Amino acid sequence: MSSRFMQIEDSDGVRFNWNLFPSTRLEASRLSTPLGCLYQPLHKRSEVSQPIPCAGNVHPISCGSCGNLISPHIKVDRVNKKWWCPFCEKLSFWPTVDWVPEAKAATSEWPIELQQTSSTIEYQLPEEISEKVQEDLPFAYLFVVDVYEHVDNAGDSTFKKLVESLLETVESLPKNSLVGLISYEESVNILNFGSGWYTSFPKDFLNGTSKSYKSLFDREWVLQIFRRLNLREDSLPYDFRQSELVRQNILMELNDTNKPKIIEAFKSLKPRFTNSYKASRSSGLAHFITSVLLAQASYKNLLGKVIFLSSGPCTNYPGLIVNPDLKETIRSHKDVQDLNAPHFSSSSRFYEAISYIACGQSVEKSYLITRSSSTKSTEYDIPGTAPQWSIDLYSGSLDQVGMYEMKSLAEKTMGRIFLYETFDNSHFKRSLLSSVKVDNYWYKNTLTVMTSKDLKLSRMIFSGGYSLPSSYSKTHQLYSSHNEKISDSLSGFDSALTKKNFTNRWHFNALTALDTLSVFFEMNTARSSRELNDKGTTEVYIQFQLKYWDFKERNWKMRVTTIKRPTSLSVLLRNPIPLSNGTTKIVHSQSEIVKEHELLMSFDQECWVLLLARLLINKIDTTLGYEKFDDLVKLMDKIVIKLLYNFGGLSLKVNHNIQDSNPYSRLQQIYEVNEHFRFVPSLVYNLRKNANLINVFNSSPDETAYYHSWFLRLSHLSSITVIQPKLYKFNDADAIEIPLDTSCMEYPGGTIIILDTKFTITIFLITGENSKMNLHPSNNDDLVDSPPEILKAPLQFITTLLQKEERELEPKIILSQTNHSQARFLISRLDPINKDKEPQQIEVEHSSNHKSFLKFFSKSERRNPKSNVIMTEEQSLKQYYDGLIKSIGVYRIEDEN
Repeated sequence: MSSRFMQIEDSDGVRFNWNLFPSTRLEASRLSTPLGCLYQPLHKRSEVSQPIPCAGNVHPISCGSCGNLISPHIKVDRVNKKWWCPFCEKLSFWPTVDWVPEAKAATSEWPIELQQTSSTIEYQLPEEISEKVQEDLPFAYLFVVDVYEHVDNAGDSTFKKLVESLLETVESLPKNSLVGLISYEESVNILNFGSGWYTSFPKDFLNGTSKSYKSLFDREWVLQIFRRLNLREDSLPYDFRQSELVRQNILMELNDTNKPKIIEAFKSLKPRFTNSYKASRSSGLAHFITSVLLAQASYKNLLGKVIFLSSGPCTNYPGLIVNPDLKETIRSHKDVQDLNAPHFSSSSRFYEAISYIACGQSVEKSYLITRSSSTKSTEYDIPGTAPQWSIDLYSGSLDQVGMYEMKSLAEKTMGRIFLYETFDNSHFKRSLLSSVKVDNYWYKNTLTVMTSKDLKLSRMIFSGGYSLPSSYSKTHQLYSSHNEKISDSLSGFDSALTKKNFTNRWHFNALTALDTLSVFFEMNTARSSRELNDKGTTEVYIQFQLKYWDFKERNWKMRVTTIKRPTSLSVLLRNPIPLSNGTTKIVHSQSEIVKEHELLMSFDQECWVLLLARLLINKIDTTLGYEKFDDLVKLMDKIVIKLLYNFGGLSLKVNHNIQDSNPYSRLQQIYEVNEHFRFVPSLVYNLRKNANLINVFNSSPDETAYYHSWFLRLSHLSSITVIQPKLYKFNDADAIEIPLDTSCMEYPGGTIIILDTKFTITIFLITGENSKMNLHPSNNDDLVDSPPEILKAPLQFITTLLQKEERELEPKIILSQTNHSQARFLISRLDPINKDKEPQQIEVEHSSNHKSFLKFFSKSERRNPKSNVIMTEEQSLKQYYDGLIKSIGVYRIEDEN
């Protein structure tokens, strides 16, 4: 990885796939994927860098024409006391007479906003009446607990262990937090901490509402919930103490007086035993009542978290996942793809509407957004003081519980999804304790992305957030700039079944320092390089403006990151020929070669693969379910082949004809072009075979939702490890990183191999005469918590590994050994180099629309034309490289038409 790219990322939390932007349509096409970047809104600079500067308790200075904020990239006009804005290229007056010192003044005397270290800067905003937040505003936690326990688990006291984890979590909550408790099974039960009694809502409470959920979101049902709980219908108060939920002790303040009542309430939770794995369960009703209460019976500026625990699928309306009365089985990937999941579409829309309520939208408008594909969230803004909460979804079940349908609840509210086989393990407890830490998050975040001339914002891909109306449509003065700054064009990475929100503003209930967005752009390009001239765009600017509420310091803040990037025209204009008419002529000979070289130098291989992976995952995730995963592999192959063909990334021979008109061929005589692409094939190879992201043959929709939801928000380093795991050889208390190949399985008995995929860490023992563990086929959590001697040193290494780097989630530790059932967690991720000896033939097939893609055939398959394509896991990295080289050799540009 280039140290230059790392320095840029460390400074501003931004990393582009291409750092030289295209100026012509041909250049843009050769990039193969949209121009984009990974962006961490709340990144932290390393200790070796200067900290992110703070401008103090002031409003940032903005341009009088376009509203962009001041940055080190402005130009100062001392004579006229003005400054030039790089975004609209217009002048604004200085805010004060002595704002800018004399030209010869030291850099340190310049305003902090103009210093070079302020490419990212933070402002502590002055308090405004319209955005005032209560000084002692507490954080609210609402625990929604599925109390079903299967009779097979009764002897293990699984529910008792769950309650113990909940009690430990409540004990860890910040003092003066607000706490609520809801239990559910067939009915939904709301606890009153004052009386200790539950108000029950039976499963047929919403009988009479249509299956389209339209009447469910009518005010009539909200009022029925209020009347049943003896709540007054009133506007939300500013003081949380005046809230109806607090008045009725549905939310209780966690102080010294109330704490015993709260603890006793959690201790009194009792299981409801069932012998059915699809018991009558009202999960959707629990979500609906929870959302209505927090949205319309709490208080202004509520910040909270809903901890939702489920041990089985919802079997009752609303939010139905499976209907056991009709002897239905829970849907699979194929069922969803073939539209054979009867409840999927309606239930997904129901949970999506609930998620918009949690983002601060009204109940009525939340339904309107989800009722049709033509209605988008960008049509409705969010009131600034609306209650907002994130939803963490916890599953404790061997089977699916419907996380795929419910995933929008976590994603759009910036919550998390957690999958466990049971709640009876320490991994669940640690995740629960970590998720309730208030200081891990920044709240009420609003992100605005602004661009300069000839650069449009295309889209953002992220697992979360609410798309707001664009900043241009909100301001009458800038309304005409909307289409100039925001692209509404669609590409091959867009699904026709997904809503498109064309905007440059998003709202996030909560963000962490590691949350990473994918932001894509589109350049206004010339038809050819011959049309470029000295009046064209030589550099572009991007500004990220993040306004958020710092709960710890109790104030509003604004973080501004301003990025400058050159275009390929800037390279062509370095040595122009002046003409008599005052213009200049671009030299299209040597300058073209230099331009192509600098374009290659600007290529960030890792970022390109990560953005490609996010584009592909986003493409197949639609309102009707996941589209075919096989199509992802085909599309991925075509993109990689096109990229490597365009830039000579993988070539066996070099054309040494100096007169060659192809600049790429000439470049190969001067530079080692392969070096710029040497990581791409191996990363894509591992992405193709990745069982968590692409190759989901043995995965359930719930698992796919879990992995995709996390991956789309992981940091750069974490994402790379998910795609291409790290493998360690551990022996004699020493661990060294080794390549991902199967030769490691030939190590002597007693050797331990450790595989880190970010989601899991597998400890694999190569057994010998005196080295074998007594393992359960699947569940060995007890050995992780109380390890035998052979595991103590490897577990200590893992502890050290986890302490060295910040992680978004705690990985599950899997124990396995030779011939053990869970060996697949390790072996499936290795490079099967033994396959290199098998004769291979690679074909490039053409579909009906002439799109080319790779097919790998073994010798035996060539004799049987009807046989299937070899799966990626059965191919070695060498075979994949060989296939790419042959495919590039027969690639034709017309194949893309």
